[in-house]
Amino acid sequence: MKDRTLRLLNLKKSEFPHVFDLLTVQFFIGIASALINVLAFSHFINKLYVHKIPQAYIIIAFALLIINVIYEKLEHALSAVQLLKIILLFNATVLFVIWLGFFSGSEHTVVFILLVWTILIYMISGYAFWGLVSQLYNIRESKRIFTIVGSGDISSKLIGYLAAKPLMALFGINNLIWFAIGALITGFFVFNQAAKKKRWKELHGKTNTGHSHAAHGHHEIPMAAAPSKDLISTVFKKELIFAISMLSLISYNVFNLVDYTFLTEVKGKYNNIESVGFFVAVFFAVGRFVALILKLVFSSRVIERLGIITCLFITPITLLFFSLILLFFNDESGYYTLYIFGFMTLLTEVLRSTMQEPVFFILFQPLKEKFRLKGHLISKGYMLPPSLLIVGLSLIVMHKTGVEISILLVIKLLLVNLLLWGVIIFFLRNAYLKTLRDSIKKGVFNTDSNAHIRDAGTVEILVEKVKSGNSSETIYALQLLEDAQYPDIKNILEGLLQHPAMEVRYYVVEQLSNKQNSNMQLLRDMLDREPDENIRQKLFSVLIRKDVDFLTEVAHKVHEYEYPIRKVIITSLLNQKEFDLMHHGGKDLNSLIHSADPKERELAVEITMELKNVRFTGAINLLINDPDPRVKRAAIIAACRLKIKQLLPHILGLLDNPSEKYLALNGLLQYGDELFHHIHGLPEDQREHFKYEGIKLAGKVKGQYSTRFLLHNLKTKSIYTEHIIHSLWTKDFICEHNNDSELLNRLLNQFLKAGKQKITDYVEVPTAIHQEGIKNAIVGEIKNDVISALKICALLHNKAEFNRILELIHHEENTRLYNAVEMLELVLPKKTARDLNYLFNYLFDPSLAKKTGSNADISQFYNKIVFDEAAIFRPLTRAYCIYSSWKEKQIPFLKMLKTHTEQEEHIIVSETRQFVLKDMGGL
Repeated sequence: MKDRTLRLLNLKKSEFPHVFDLLTVQFFIGIASALINVLAFSHFINKLYVHKIPQAYIIIAFALLIINVIYEKLEHALSAVQLLKIILLFNATVLFVIWLGFFSGSEHTVVFILLVWTILIYMISGYAFWGLVSQLYNIRESKRIFTIVGSGDISSKLIGYLAAKPLMALFGINNLIWFAIGALITGFFVFNQAAKKKRWKELHGKTNTGHSHAAHGHHEIPMAAAPSKDLISTVFKKELIFAISMLSLISYNVFNLVDYTFLTEVKGKYNNIESVGFFVAVFFAVGRFVALILKLVFSSRVIERLGIITCLFITPITLLFFSLILLFFNDESGYYTLYIFGFMTLLTEVLRSTMQEPVFFILFQPLKEKFRLKGHLISKGYMLPPSLLIVGLSLIVMHKTGVEISILLVIKLLLVNLLLWGVIIFFLRNAYLKTLRDSIKKGVFNTDSNAHIRDAGTVEILVEKVKSGNSSETIYALQLLEDAQYPDIKNILEGLLQHPAMEVRYYVVEQLSNKQNSNMQLLRDMLDREPDENIRQKLFSVLIRKDVDFLTEVAHKVHEYEYPIRKVIITSLLNQKEFDLMHHGGKDLNSLIHSADPKERELAVEITMELKNVRFTGAINLLINDPDPRVKRAAIIAACRLKIKQLLPHILGLLDNPSEKYLALNGLLQYGDELFHHIHGLPEDQREHFKYEGIKLAGKVKGQYSTRFLLHNLKTKSIYTEHIIHSLWTKDFICEHNNDSELLNRLLNQFLKAGKQKITDYVEVPTAIHQEGIKNAIVGEIKNDVISALKICALLHNKAEFNRILELIHHEENTRLYNAVEMLELVLPKKTARDLNYLFNYLFDPSLAKKTGSNADISQFYNKIVFDEAAIFRPLTRAYCIYSSWKEKQIPFLKMLKTHTEQEEHIIVSETRQFVLKDMGGL
């Protein structure tokens, strides 16, 4: 029964204890609020003039501003648990003082104060209670839980309103205040006991700014605050808080106008306080009953299904509908108009508690805790006073000027506010999306520090730094002088050829190699005394390129030099236009190719890769079969880097040999995008054999041929679909053609459908020896489907957010992941976002999956996974089920396994099947 109730309420077992504690406290606060509402509104309607209502609005506005300031100070000083306790006792004390006021003889004043405090007690209790709730749940949980927790307020008020009539009859209307005081005190003791439980421990030492009291003893390094640039950053801190606050202000205007008009109309219908009290109690009770049903069963599901932003439109659209009816409905008697307006007022109260308030609280959840709580206070507390002032002053001005405040006039004012309401929602959507994106960023930034030096004084400092600075300072100063186009830079560089620091000498040689008319003799002299091998190689490279006489000189004694120098010399000879030099280099290279020394053969391969105009296809083909693995590897890489198409079949043939497969793959990676163009000239069987390895390679290279290769294979039904999607994703493919979009959307739906089917399979896993292993495998399957779906979304929509979500999944950063997933409904089509959210909800907590039927027979279940749903399950999962069936001796399934044949089967499945059937012998 408990499990069924939790599923109905959309709750997890682990969440129930906290939710129960919160509902209990909310229940007693709600009882007190309901009884005070009946008492206050009954007295007010019966004893005070209507024009006092605008005055009450203004008094409430100023009183609330003062209370907000005091509350904000307490919020920073106390923990959420302590603050709620204090608020409960404080409210009970104030109500006792008001009760004493009934004996003072100033009944009208006491009634006025009571009405004011009715709003204030509701506001500050809400601050404390929801400030505590917001610290317990993340954004994903809040979409389900906030509506359930909020229903405690509705149910308690329903009971309070229903109980008001008999309590008034038995004890008198004024004594309702004692029951309200008793409810608050009871709520205090109940919460005090609940707060002693272990699950509340983490909130005891934590202030509402998010820091523990223990942390207050540490000193922080003071940071200079950046000057605020605008009103939003100064007052509201975050754009999202500003947007929600503006929406809150407009909604308060609407609610206050509706409440005022309704109270005005009701006052004219009743003559005694008992009938007024009965009407107020019944009216609010009906509203709370409807709200309770909606909030418990439907609200959380509607929010999850439609999304937060869409739900924001529900209240204004509903009010717009009734306003248009009242605007165009011709009722001369006013009888039906009053009832339609009354029904609209009732519906306004219902939507306010079931949809508007929960969504407002959820919207703050992506913010950090301190901003979340500040946002609650600003939007709910600081926006009500301006609204009360706007509405109150407007009503007073209209009353003074003789303007009749009719339902029709109020409807016209509502239409203006509803228009603003809709516009602000669109602004809020952008702010919410920006907040979600900011909440999942890495926090990495790049800087650009290009410097431009022009003044003579700075140039002199740089020249002096070149002479006296360390190696890093010298190089940096030279770079700045180069940027400044210092005219004597070449002489300065040549003067540094004997600098003691190797880094400076290497930098100088590199810079001189790019300058015209450099002094070659200085470089020759440096070569004779230079001890560093890297600098010597660089000097040879510069001299050979710029001094033909030097090249001719060293060519005749090439064998005297170390391998790197020999490589530079022979490469330069073969790149010359003079035949004698080319011929000389050719002989040297041929000598290396046929050398008995593997190092010289490897050097020969390296030289062939450096050549621009000459091909040594035969030599490379010879060295591909070299017995020395290093030479063989270098030859394969050379053949692929030079894109020698004739050698491609030979290299692909190496994939069949496990010992040479890695060498071949490493070489093919060097071939680049043209590999997938040249592959078309090969026989069909060789291309098919290359398919799987080609899919992996295609994801590592850029270019149109590799992309076309992947898309072509994606169109054919293949066991490698997941790998192809991954390769397209790794190469940052952007979908630009309709045919490709249709293909990817179809695959996206397949992955989402497969994931949902696997959730059904998960809850139907039969009791078996390997039950947990199978369940874990299915969870992994669903996670892979989600990952593949997100990769397709990245290909279709080119949004960096999807890549960030994938990164958060990989690192299991669930705190940020909740916010990231929430963003999906704002950047994806509704159905896609809804399906992905469904899968994510399962991954966050598999216990939420609904059981659709009884557990299947074990053999039937294995048959379902291995054969019936083979297309949606990965080979490893199917192989595991085959292995499990063998361990559990599921003879019926093993007989089916023996007779079943598959045209295209993954090797891990076929080998597991062969092993199992071989072991079963004469099955």
